[in-house]
Amino acid sequence: MPTSKKNVYTIVLHNTKKVLGAAEPSAENGCPVLLQDADNSVSQQWELISSETGCKLAHKASGRLLDVMQAGTENGSRLQLWEDVNGDSQLWQTEETDAGCKLKSCKSGRCMDAGMEAAAGTPIQLWDDVNGENQLWDLVPVSVRKPAAPKTANLRQRRNPKKRRQKKLPEKPEPAVLGKQNKLLFATFPCFWG
Repeated sequence: MPTSKKNVYTIVLHNTKKVLGAAEPSAENGCPVLLQDADNSVSQQWELISSETGCKLAHKASGRLLDVMQAGTENGSRLQLWEDVNGDSQLWQTEETDAGCKLKSCKSGRCMDAGMEAAAGTPIQLWDDVNGENQLWDLVPVSVRKPAAPKTANLRQRRNPKKRRQKKLPEKPEPAVLGKQNKLLFATFPCFWG
């Protein structure tokens, strides 16, 4: 299972690169979960929260959990967002494969499935594990950007503008010596040092 700094992922259908998202921006209880074209918005991000009996997938924009409608266990049961009720219909397990990750309902053991069409707008459902491409997902860590450091002026550079314009040239590296017999395997080649 991949990890990110805060366990926040975009869940991507492996074969189409469509992503899991909420059907409505408000993402209230009962909001359907479906495939969408990726737009890198917070409404397509999910936080993986570990628990003793599985993991919960929290929708970052709303805080609601990925949930099976009516606590369904049958093929075709649709997925939705719902507030955390500590229900087993909100618990998931991951199963790694060579081609992607299967996300299975802890309650039914059925896979999160994008249906045969797997196009943007397709509702996500539960289905028996058929080793289909429409059941393979990639959990892609969301990178956290650090805010840019504030710009501060160096007082020496202000006093002597000529110094500021001078570039410090990098030092030439020493020849690399590798191997058990201490043979020179790589030499320092002439580079454009300035």
